[in-house]
Amino acid sequence: MAANVLTTERLHVSQVDAFVPTEAPAPAPPDRVPTAEAEAEAGFVREIVQDGDTVQIGAGRTATFLGPLGAFDGKHDLGWHSEITPRGIVPLMMDGTFNGARKNIDRGLHVTTTIGARDDIEREWLESDPPVETRSVSVVNAIQAISSIERMTVINNAFQVDLTGQICSESLGTTIYNGTGGQPEFHIGACVAPGGKAITVLPSAAGGGEISRVVPLVSDGSYVTVPRTFVDYVVTEYGVARLAGRSQRRRAGQLIAIAHPDHRGDLRAAAKTIFYPSD
Repeated sequence: MAANVLTTERLHVSQVDAFVPTEAPAPAPPDRVPTAEAEAEAGFVREIVQDGDTVQIGAGRTATFLGPLGAFDGKHDLGWHSEITPRGIVPLMMDGTFNGARKNIDRGLHVTTTIGARDDIEREWLESDPPVETRSVSVVNAIQAISSIERMTVINNAFQVDLTGQICSESLGTTIYNGTGGQPEFHIGACVAPGGKAITVLPSAAGGGEISRVVPLVSDGSYVTVPRTFVDYVVTEYGVARLAGRSQRRRAGQLIAIAHPDHRGDLRAAAKTIFYPSD
């Protein structure tokens, strides 16, 4: 944490057992690369995000690279209210793309639980008393806080989505890969927020295209992170499915349209069996 970033999370000295001075630099963030599909998905996200929206981005190989891949290019007056602050966002704060000028709450202030520099330029900015405030997860991720922000736009990853719109971001079957994080709270909050948008991004397939991430029904035992009632936009490299307010059959059709082409036939057959049993 840069010294001049305001934090509301403070400990009294009596709660500290020991101070250990060190000159060791902070550990460098892991050097990860985006998925092959992330650039196309960033383009679709750019079409959804509008000037003046307040943005949250969750962890994952697709969402965390949206900034560097141009999802916010050409946007103006974006706000920031997010648990993490992934790569590429600090430079957009520095150049004014994110300035919070239209936020109805915390106007002009970037709110997060964690933020860090990836190079000396970012570090210098973070140490120059920027309009950034870190708050506890219990505050930043509170549904009441999220839903009170006008045009709250949340972007999170998923392992798979089924044709009803259920989002699984934690496990494949009973094998757990992630915790829940703040994804349910941000999704629900954005759906309730005035003008809010909830976006889920995922590649259409895994295993070199062999395994569809759009599935008829969630895998047996998979954890549903976001229930279908709070799913809005779903984005793959093939397009955008808008699910909010749609009938079950229309949801299935929208999701099949953005699935990997090699799997659309099987998904159509499954949809006919599940949603058209009397036809």
